[in-house]
Amino acid sequence: MEFTKYHVCFCDYVVSADIGGADARAVCNRHTGAGASGLVLVKENPFTTRFFRADGREVLLDASALICAAAYLCEKRLTPKISVITGGGVCEAEIMPRGEICAVLPHFDVGQLKMRRADVSPPTEYAKLGFFGARAFCPTDDIWNAVLFGLGEKMSAYRAFSGGADVDLVRLRGKDTIEVRSYERGAGYVTSGSGAVCAAAAMHALGKCGADVSIAVDSGRMSVSLGDRVRLVAGAAKVMTGRI
Repeated sequence: MEFTKYHVCFCDYVVSADIGGADARAVCNRHTGAGASGLVLVKENPFTTRFFRADGREVLLDASALICAAAYLCEKRLTPKISVITGGGVCEAEIMPRGEICAVLPHFDVGQLKMRRADVSPPTEYAKLGFFGARAFCPTDDIWNAVLFGLGEKMSAYRAFSGGADVDLVRLRGKDTIEVRSYERGAGYVTSGSGAVCAAAAMHALGKCGADVSIAVDSGRMSVSLGDRVRLVAGAAKVMTGRI
């Protein structure tokens, strides 16, 4: 079974047309497998994708994984633009002049965001989001202290999320710039495109930023534009190819 591994701002995915979804947990294991935050299964004619997290869960759409799948398919078919069928709807992806990929996602509306207070330590405000699976949106003034105190793990297991949730920790860093770290079950803390999209939409709904949002990341560039359809722009770097 052949695969290619990519990363988007250090959030890595295995992309393959051969591996089965039941093998996601084994393939993503960082000690005994290829090691990744998730697995993307791709098919051609038409282009379709299925997304699996490192713990084996299948989700309808994963924004970072979609960008990796687009990089794989565009390279394979020698085309700068494709349409991809996902469980969350039809998405488009295009390679930009600087080599980044613009992924156009289905409409994402958080509606009237309802903030709640979780009785964890430290007490934390959160909101439920559901576009990319069960997610918790948690604004914070200090992401790294939140990581240090295990806020992602605590909110993931919080009783409000039956069966668990992925958690987006978000800090407003400047005008229309946010910092995001996502706690993905099975993968830990990552710079997730799905988390960036959810966080940008939530901060915009709260009136904290505009519709065009830059994401502060450690490596590369990532930005989100909100509108009738959501646009995520980020670069996908090929890490390796291999066979399992």
